[in-house]
Amino acid sequence: MAVIDFIFSIPFILRVVLTLFFILVINRLTKNLLISIGAGTIIIALWSGRSFADIWSIAFNRLISGNILFLVVILFEVIWLSTLMSKNGIISDLVTSVRGMSSNKAAMALLPAFIGLLPMPGGAIFSAPLVDSVDEDKVLDPLHKVQINYWFRHIWEFWWPLYPAVLLALDITGLPITRFMLYQAPLWLFMMLTGYIFLLRKVNIREKSSTESAYSKKKFLLSILPVIIIIFTYAVCRIFFPFLIEFNKYIPMCIGVFVAVIFAQIYKPQGSEVWRKIVLNKTTFNLVVIVVLIMIYGSFIDSPLSDGTYIMSHMRVELGRWGIPLFIIIMILPFISGMVTGIAVGFVGASFPIIMSLLGPNPEVWQIATSMVLGYGFGYLGMILSPVHICLIVTNRHFNTEVEKSITRLIRPVAFMMVCVLLVYFAMRMLHGGV
Repeated sequence: MAVIDFIFSIPFILRVVLTLFFILVINRLTKNLLISIGAGTIIIALWSGRSFADIWSIAFNRLISGNILFLVVILFEVIWLSTLMSKNGIISDLVTSVRGMSSNKAAMALLPAFIGLLPMPGGAIFSAPLVDSVDEDKVLDPLHKVQINYWFRHIWEFWWPLYPAVLLALDITGLPITRFMLYQAPLWLFMMLTGYIFLLRKVNIREKSSTESAYSKKKFLLSILPVIIIIFTYAVCRIFFPFLIEFNKYIPMCIGVFVAVIFAQIYKPQGSEVWRKIVLNKTTFNLVVIVVLIMIYGSFIDSPLSDGTYIMSHMRVELGRWGIPLFIIIMILPFISGMVTGIAVGFVGASFPIIMSLLGPNPEVWQIATSMVLGYGFGYLGMILSPVHICLIVTNRHFNTEVEKSITRLIRPVAFMMVCVLLVYFAMRMLHGGV
């Protein structure tokens, strides 16, 4: 009994960190992400003091929610689209075109960056084959390609207004979108600089020959049209059909990817046998199950506890009780939220209301701006290191690498980015918001 009391006396901030550690350890031992995330989900569910009835209710409600159903549809569509584009040669055309306009080194960053303009859950699975195709001779370490794809896929989410996390941060902070984008722009620039220093600078792969350098602008536009279709459809739905987003935020993306699939099939048709292999791929179903499990895991983080409180609220109280300075709390809360949820809208939704409340009534614009940059920057880096981040999982699945090794290799660039975020924060503090 004393042991049980001790276990449940452990601060919540340690519980969530240890749960993530358990996921990594179990995955290392079993080499099975489905088992490790399932175990982590059970651990956080029980360790948060919930009854079995509550655990079942939370998991079931998340499982039948509109968000998870539409997310599953998007994941199937995205995987089908990327597989179809690979089968019919559109990806090959796209890679050839981009390589014709740039060096192979630049192409490895440009391709996932362009896909990153899409607010697509698990979109890294779309860009992973593109990055892999640039390395024709397979001379790069697969883990290195994981890092490049994963890092440059996520350079836009600091300020690109199609992303839900940006829209949510705008709503919570009350900042105008132009100011928000201006404040966040330095983080975006440092993200690209960090990616070059740590990931691209040492890439040494064979460049194309003079004959390979020839490319067709028309072929480039045609091969990139599926991505443009998705962006255009998303924008049209947001502007002209906002009721669709009110019904479910993923609907515009579902429609956009579906239209892109139709275009890719019409542009370069594939037969029923190819489609049978695309649709009935066991790896796709396994990946979707993992993503669903991650969503259920997240539900135990953002659902109220038996007493009506929330895990993040307990963490805020614990940090305050330990006498930790405000600016450290603004770093830690989003960082842990990002690691725990593995999604930008998760750390914004979990930590930003708390951060804004800690600033007191009627804070100055410069206080909101500096706190937002610091919190968003560290939350984002926590998300990058999260073992439950969908993009990290699907990228590792594509390159057949291990999640924990990928996270270990990301520590150096993330640490460098932390220093950059702090530099931006203190520079803005010195300017007192006079940006």
